[in-house]
Amino acid sequence: MFSERKLIRLSLFTIIFGLVGLYLIGLFVDPEFVELDSIDRNLVGKVISTQGTISKIVFIEESKTLFLDISKNEKTLTVIMFNSKEDLFKNGDLVNIVGEIANYKGGLELIAREIEKIE
Repeated sequence: MFSERKLIRLSLFTIIFGLVGLYLIGLFVDPEFVELDSIDRNLVGKVISTQGTISKIVFIEESKTLFLDISKNEKTLTVIMFNSKEDLFKNGDLVNIVGEIANYKGGLELIAREIEKIE
């Protein structure tokens, strides 16, 4: 019915089309927005978006790791961003963060993929 050569071409076309489709879907799908005071253990492992005001900044030069505490309505969450630059933010900045909720030593943390200052 189909020659081996045609099947290989069809397979390659399908793979490429599928990968391009997944890439395009990824560009237009935003993570779920969760209010800072609604983040709980049920969200561990999920990628979310949240907002808060920076209340503490620690930058470790050797590993280029940025630790932020963000707060909103008396709830505080630690945010970690690897391979970061030190002078991106300051205390009091309002930020939008996209990242994965993680459980670390019994507490919740947000492993940031993207941090954006809100003007």
